[in-house]
Amino acid sequence: MESVLVGALERARARGELGPGHEPVELARFLTTFIQGLHVMGNARADHAFLEAAVDGALRALD
Repeated sequence: MESVLVGALERARARGELGPGHEPVELARFLTTFIQGLHVMGNARADHAFLEAAVDGALRALD
């Protein structure tokens, strides 16, 4: 999963869609960990609003 994300983030960087200062490998590791965490929290039956707020925060990290 991480390598797929790195590739996508590198393409985003080449198109100017990735904000300055963001490293594709670091972001891919963050996103991989975040996605796994969402999976765990979903299995723990976390509130939908909680999960949605977490996703919103992760998306803001990509700006």
